Amino acid sequence: MFPHVPRGPIPAAAFSQPRRRALPEAVPACPEVPMGFVVRNLSVLTYARGFTLWHYRGGELPLGEIAAPGFFDPAGDMLAGGDVVLVSAEAGGCVLFVQPTGDGVRTTLAG
Repeated sequence: MFPHVPRGPIPAAAFSQPRRRALPEAVPACPEVPMGFVVRNLSVLTYARGFTLWHYRGGELPLGEIAAPGFFDPAGDMLAGGDVVLVSAEAGGCVLFVQPTGDGVRTTLAG
């Protein structure tokens, strides 16, 4: 009926225990490393006529670090002059304006 299924008695080896890899006794904990800019935390809220409203989730980072010059440099090819970035973090939130520079963009705190 099913030619690809072997017929006859099942060999004893089919019932043996599967091989398992040995695991280390204890996995060392990774040290807590403060993270800088993470691109997956930057998302578009809305886009219209060349303007983009962004949101950045800062998590445990201090707002001063997020608002510091150069923090958004890794996303310089995504951000454009005139864009706005809304930042939310555990310590609060802020609004940043994106300004073009000769070699990319910089953000300034609204206020």
